[in-house]
Amino acid sequence: MTNPTFEEQTVAFQRDSVRLELMNDFQMAEVEQRVIALEQLLATRWPARLVAAFRLGRAIRKSVEGFAWAGPDFYSRRIEASGNALLCGRDVSR
Repeated sequence: MTNPTFEEQTVAFQRDSVRLELMNDFQMAEVEQRVIALEQLLATRWPARLVAAFRLGRAIRKSVEGFAWAGPDFYSRRIEASGNALLCGRDVSR
């Protein structure tokens, strides 16, 4: 078994850095979508705010409905749903 050369280590480091940067960009895009959904709810005027809150709540509840095995509380299910979205490249925040 041979040790990797300096050039091989540099290439591996660059590849890992780019991969991590892309993953961080994906995570930030998810956070941005969630913040925009909350901003939309807050910016909506009174009568329509009830409908907007209902729709957002329904979307969030739907995103965790398949994760009952993750735990009895919403927090456990939401963490699992978000983690699976990251791994599978799906958006479960809507």
